[in-house]
Amino acid sequence: MPLPTLAALNALARERLHWVIQPLEISPGVGLDPSIPRLIAFEDAGGFFFDPSGEALDPICDDLAMWIRAAQGLVVIVGCCHAGLIHTLRFVRTLSGDSRVLAVLGGFHLRDARAERLDRTLECLTEIGFGLVVPCHCSGDGAIERLLRTLGDRVQPGAGGASYALGRGRQRSPSSVAIVNSQAHQWSGG
Repeated sequence: MPLPTLAALNALARERLHWVIQPLEISPGVGLDPSIPRLIAFEDAGGFFFDPSGEALDPICDDLAMWIRAAQGLVVIVGCCHAGLIHTLRFVRTLSGDSRVLAVLGGFHLRDARAERLDRTLECLTEIGFGLVVPCHCSGDGAIERLLRTLGDRVQPGAGGASYALGRGRQRSPSSVAIVNSQAHQWSGG
């Protein structure tokens, strides 16, 4: 963490700062999951290092994902998903007690992924099942194209400013989840 950022955080009153070091339900049906276990051989943190010479691999153990429980399943929001998309989805599904994935949004960190990793990721996504996949920033153009070719209109590449209404039908209800994130999309779940 950059020193100015750390200094700003240290200047906050203790009651205004909460370090999330273990899974935390911040509100009923809304959770944060740090330190996502890495149990699948084909997923890695993607080549980040602690040193300029590239010898000390940084596994980025402080990855964080957020999940929201909706009537039709989980909405999972990731930052850069350094733990791996499948690691993250499996952990969130186990932790939340809900195996259904309504949507997953964020950076999937697949920009530099090899073909084998993309193949395995697509296989696992198909097995997990989901309603909407929104790959953003670090997902990578090549990976986004593969997601689109394989998964079709369930994939909506992310772009700032659009909103998604997730749930049944066109009307938002208490069981629907609305997310403002990227390209406009209405998904009618079943």
